[in-house]
Amino acid sequence: MKRSKLIYRCDLLFGLTLLLKIFSGGITYFATLDDYIQYGSYPLFDPSYVFFEIGTVSARPLASLLDPTLWGAFRNHMWVALLLISVVYFFACLLLDRILTDEGIKITPVLYAVCLLLPLTFEGTYWISASSRVVVGLFFAVLSVRFLQMHFKHKNNWLLLPYAISCFLSFGFYESVMIFSGILQLFVLVKHTIEQKTYRKLWLMAIPAVGAISLLIYYKLASELGALGSRASGFSLSGLGYRFADFLSQFGYIFSAGLIRTTVNGFIDGFRVLFASPVWGLSILAAIIILSAGCAYLSRKHKLRAKVNLCVPLGLCLTFLPLLPNLLVPDVWLTYRSIAICIPGLCVLLAPLAAYLLQNRYARMAVIFAMVFVFSVGCVNEVATYKKVNELDNRLLDEVISHLDEEVLSGEKNTILVLPHEIAAEQTSYYKDHVKSVFYTDWSLTGAVRAKTKNNAVKNITPVYRLDGVDTEGKLILYMDTTYHVTEEQYE
Repeated sequence: MKRSKLIYRCDLLFGLTLLLKIFSGGITYFATLDDYIQYGSYPLFDPSYVFFEIGTVSARPLASLLDPTLWGAFRNHMWVALLLISVVYFFACLLLDRILTDEGIKITPVLYAVCLLLPLTFEGTYWISASSRVVVGLFFAVLSVRFLQMHFKHKNNWLLLPYAISCFLSFGFYESVMIFSGILQLFVLVKHTIEQKTYRKLWLMAIPAVGAISLLIYYKLASELGALGSRASGFSLSGLGYRFADFLSQFGYIFSAGLIRTTVNGFIDGFRVLFASPVWGLSILAAIIILSAGCAYLSRKHKLRAKVNLCVPLGLCLTFLPLLPNLLVPDVWLTYRSIAICIPGLCVLLAPLAAYLLQNRYARMAVIFAMVFVFSVGCVNEVATYKKVNELDNRLLDEVISHLDEEVLSGEKNTILVLPHEIAAEQTSYYKDHVKSVFYTDWSLTGAVRAKTKNNAVKNITPVYRLDGVDTEGKLILYMDTTYHVTEEQYE
């Protein structure tokens, strides 16, 4: 088999596995939390109101522009948005693989298995509120690096124009992506400049530098824009030592307990999900086994190659530096979606070890089969978790909405909802806001009700556990019992 055909077939099989992963619960998307606001509520407003009065464009401006205008257009068919973002993610990983391969880091099947399928990254690549930032930004980041790489390879100055455009675009989606993009660009630029002895090309470093400075200036100017403008001016260097310790603690938790729970425990729970539905579940399981075997078989001729002196410094930079923005805000908040941008860096960092351990084709095939199989089943559990939370939320939202009076629906008064306990569906990994119910805070509950009723006139709906100290004057008070029935009278 020619190498080009081998590569394309490997690409295709991993792409199909990605599609199986996201649609293992059916051809649908299970919305949660911010999804209701960004793709249900915001599209009901005039876009200019969302951008400038609410102030969404004060941070991550390109992602905010696309929320109501592009992704919001699919609000009745969000699975289409999920499909588009997943295709974008696949091509981002494909471009990243080609970039690394051309620079002497050949880990194609390992990179695909980890980046496309690792359950720990599921939140950042599935949940559209996050993936519309992380994935789309990553795509433009690697696209810019690919153009830069092709410029050096073909000595074509016209390629600098799409390089600059895609570089600037990558900076407008997610702060961590901006740093990831800058590091990878700098690596390719310096490496090729030294190899070709074209030191005058170092001026190209000005392109990402201008992009980063422009974004910082924009954030400063937009800090007073709308209700959300203050988010853009929340960076601070005070208390950096304490925050760094907090950062290391959260990072360590995610890559220890979080990794084990989403992967190992997720694999076990994923099997329970599959066997709970004899026809659909076993069909998905059979497809996973076939695709895992196919990916493993095609990996047999993918000889891995990576140099320690190249991969270790680059891998360390790509793993840790993109997370630096988390140290510049008052409260460090590392989540599963935060670290999705770090996973390519970890692959690069561990590439020499993978290349050494998987020299034997049979060992390589066995490991790739195990990775694809375990990760895919773990992702089945993640999809099932989103499904459980989505179905619980929608059932309870319908119950709450049925008790809202005309004054609430017309925006004349607020609502207090007294809950019996925290609303949560059973899941493998409880961590911060990972697949949280909309009933855990006022902004998410209010946004979900507005989206469900297609009525942005609805004012604040606040969930509480008791009324002690809560101002109830002029507000509708609703009570939910342990069986999730709602009434205007308190249950004894």
